[in-house]
Amino acid sequence: MLMPIALAALLRLILVTENWLMCAGIYALARAMGGLLFSQELGESALWAGAAFVVSALYFWLLTHMSTPTRWWSVAILGFPLFLL
Repeated sequence: MLMPIALAALLRLILVTENWLMCAGIYALARAMGGLLFSQELGESALWAGAAFVVSALYFWLLTHMSTPTRWWSVAILGFPLFLL
């Protein structure tokens, strides 16, 4: 439940700042903290946070390099379900 809310806030942040690396880092940190909050082990939480950083970095990089609004929204909508895992 926390990750879709964080992702929606980061989509707004990427529109304002266009800093894809910062957004990916914030998402990975939120993923790690969420894992630790729900009693995952530290190693497992770090592994999931690292994977989340790689996937979200690619996602946010694609969003910053889309030239038309149609392409931007298609990447934003099609990539959103990846973050629900």
